[in-house]
Amino acid sequence: MQLNAGNNTDFRKEYPVLQRLKKLYPSSPVGMLIKLRALMAEKGINIEDDPESIDNVMASIVRHKLTHYDDMLRRGIPKDNSRFIVETQVRRTMDELRKERV
Repeated sequence: MQLNAGNNTDFRKEYPVLQRLKKLYPSSPVGMLIKLRALMAEKGINIEDDPESIDNVMASIVRHKLTHYDDMLRRGIPKDNSRFIVETQVRRTMDELRKERV
């Protein structure tokens, strides 16, 4: 599934799901929620599924987009070591995304 501004049908259909995701991650930028929704669809995860599954997908987005995780992998640092190094940053970012905006 790919959402883009040129396809209003996709946005109208996905809007209720995006609203529910926004409740889970109120401080998340809309683009990140759209990416989350697309990855959920790709992995067959439904909005009614276990919230832990959705959290795991969001954590993956955070890990790849907001940390140096991919750079470490490219430099040959093993996956487990790279995940350990960014784990605290991912957890803190996830906590921030779950907070209500003030």
